[in-house]
Amino acid sequence: MDNAGETQFLSQQSSWLSDYGVGLHYGMDSISLWLVLLTTFLMPLTILGAFSDIKDRVREFYLWLLVLQASMIGVFIAQDVILFYVFFEMTLVPLFFLIGIWGGPQKRFAAIKFFIFTLTGSLLTFAGIMYVAWFNYGITDKWTFGFDALISAAQQMDRSQQTIVLLALLAGFAVKVPLFPLHTWLPLAHTEAPTSGSVILAGVLLKLGT
Repeated sequence: MDNAGETQFLSQQSSWLSDYGVGLHYGMDSISLWLVLLTTFLMPLTILGAFSDIKDRVREFYLWLLVLQASMIGVFIAQDVILFYVFFEMTLVPLFFLIGIWGGPQKRFAAIKFFIFTLTGSLLTFAGIMYVAWFNYGITDKWTFGFDALISAAQQMDRSQQTIVLLALLAGFAVKVPLFPLHTWLPLAHTEAPTSGSVILAGVLLKLGT
């Protein structure tokens, strides 16, 4: 990839929610390229590993794996914050069902705890992002959620405003990464998830929080 620090392979931006400045815009830089390759490398391995493990509701199981893969790739290539957030939250749904249906003895409790913790973390992060978008609206008098526009807006904030955004992002990432004492959902999710779900959770999804 030439100019590795820049976003490349950009799609033509299409309008999605034009009144709110939300568009369908995709691209990759040198970091997201490797994460996409990691995702596409691990998923076939998890499918192969599940052949001897999954005996019930087999079609549904592989359907959720494919939805999970599509969501993860969407996270890594989205160039619009709202689009990124939609894909980000979509990853929770297939994992909830993978853990809750094909998991271990405490699968339902693990699935619910995983979903509540990670959704709460996502909402805190989203609140910080929306604050930046609102600040940018005050400057430009229009809504936009493109990464470049919001980064530029964040650089124009004063120290107190940047601190608010930082605290919101840190609170969300403390759950997502996770950090002590907000980490209790992770060991349970790993132990109760089917092997394929645990592999994806460790290999790819934790990279979303970091």
